[in-house]
Amino acid sequence: MSIIHSSSLNIHLGGTSNTSINLPNIPLYLEDSSPNYTNVVSYAYHRNKAVNIPDAYNNTSFDFSGAKKFDELNNYRSKSFLAIPLKNHENDTIGILQLINAINPESQNIID
Repeated sequence: MSIIHSSSLNIHLGGTSNTSINLPNIPLYLEDSSPNYTNVVSYAYHRNKAVNIPDAYNNTSFDFSGAKKFDELNNYRSKSFLAIPLKNHENDTIGILQLINAINPESQNIID
């Protein structure tokens, strides 16, 4: 992780904030060296496609235990997730952009 920014939680970690990120990284591979398809970001990386989850708490395809633990500790509710592979000029995946609870600027509602 390089940057975490949340207006609703008033969090800005990594990047130019000079505040370190103390959350565990999500592994791309499992202990047996097989691809990790259990987390949204690692799935998006390995499948090379965007993944949209309208409601993490009603999703059984991915492991959201880390998000739920974060929610519990921060009195938050992670709902929608969008993970998008980021490519360089040679079409190599160089990272994953993950948006959680993106807000519609007009309605101020979470975008599903």
